[in-house]
Amino acid sequence: MDWAGVGKVCLALPAATLDHPFGDDHDTDRVGGKMFAMVGGPGGVSFKSSDIACAVLTESGKAAPAPCLARARWVHLPIRRIGATMSSARIWRSPMQSSRSA
Repeated sequence: MDWAGVGKVCLALPAATLDHPFGDDHDTDRVGGKMFAMVGGPGGVSFKSSDIACAVLTESGKAAPAPCLARARWVHLPIRRIGATMSSARIWRSPMQSSRSA
């Protein structure tokens, strides 16, 4: 999956919006003003995950802690791994269902 594909998945979520608070080279997706995914920067997608998804993805080596956001259970996937990881794990869920804020 490429950058555009990630954006399509994110914007398909109810009430999702696209923003560029870090410049045009970063797409930031939000629901209710809370950021839940960001594409750009280090060449992949970073997103908010549950505690369990964060542990599974990072411990298995499929994802790395997201730069500057790891303490809030954000993970980072390089673009080349997005398709394989997204199809093998239910990591995308509505940010409104998250018990933690971004």
